[in-house]
Amino acid sequence: MKNIEGRRGLAKRSLGQNFLIAPKVAEKIASLASACNAKTVLEVGPGKGMLTRALLRRFDKVIAIEKDDTLYESLRTTFREEISNERLLLIHGDAVAMLTNTNNNISPPLLGEGWGGVTNPEKSDAKPKTTSLPKTNYSIASNIPYNITGELLRLFLSLNPLPQSITLMVQKEVGERIVAKDGKESILSLSVKLFGEPKLCGTIPRKLFRPIPHVDSTILHIQNIQKPSPHKTPFHTRLPFAKGSLVWSEGKFFEVVKAGFSQKRKYLVSNLSKKYPKDQVLATFAELGISPTTRAENLTLDDWIKLVSKLN
Repeated sequence: MKNIEGRRGLAKRSLGQNFLIAPKVAEKIASLASACNAKTVLEVGPGKGMLTRALLRRFDKVIAIEKDDTLYESLRTTFREEISNERLLLIHGDAVAMLTNTNNNISPPLLGEGWGGVTNPEKSDAKPKTTSLPKTNYSIASNIPYNITGELLRLFLSLNPLPQSITLMVQKEVGERIVAKDGKESILSLSVKLFGEPKLCGTIPRKLFRPIPHVDSTILHIQNIQKPSPHKTPFHTRLPFAKGSLVWSEGKFFEVVKAGFSQKRKYLVSNLSKKYPKDQVLATFAELGISPTTRAENLTLDDWIKLVSKLN
């Protein structure tokens, strides 16, 4: 790693770069990511390659997307052998742009057929050999820029096919919000829980990064990921109804949740009454045992699914 520890490896604040310098932490992330027995892993922002190397020890193939020009070139040198052996596909570009098409549907435009080394789509003379995301059996593991955590999570949970698990280094405070450690839900926490089971796997001190960030981090591990079925409750909920008895859809779920969180300080009844007749909202609350003074953050995922089903 020495060849990318010097001046060429300086972090860029504009890209939210804080490089992990603890091999044991990288191994822990790789171990969590590989627990589902996936053969392929997608890494966004490999940086100096510490996590990449740990992932290569546990996965048959690694797809790594790096935006930074200098780091990309350094990674090409560091992992020349792995690239040559087609165990590592190193892609130069913006992961968000590459994984999202103009219709906001996920369709990796630069991940086509077949494996093959390095690709730089920004060079007109490049003839990249690229790969598609596997139809099944892949994971995501990354030390992502903290300033786009929410955006990347929403993107990852919109991929088709979905990953089996997602393991990310995130800001500790954000991780705690996602698992609703304080008992207060958010649109982001509900979005994650609708698709899988999030848990935090330890605090990572800020001193284990360079440059040292202002906050501590945590490893967020989301497992048992699957797309919500339109006419079934999520597999991980424990509702007092037979599976399939609640009629709702993913689109309607987010429509109602966004309406409920439109003004966080107001009671949920008030927010939902802008979308539905107030009498209907109050009657539904009474039927489900929800207090009229409840705020959106106080309802669990199960509560929201029941509410969406009854309102529609």
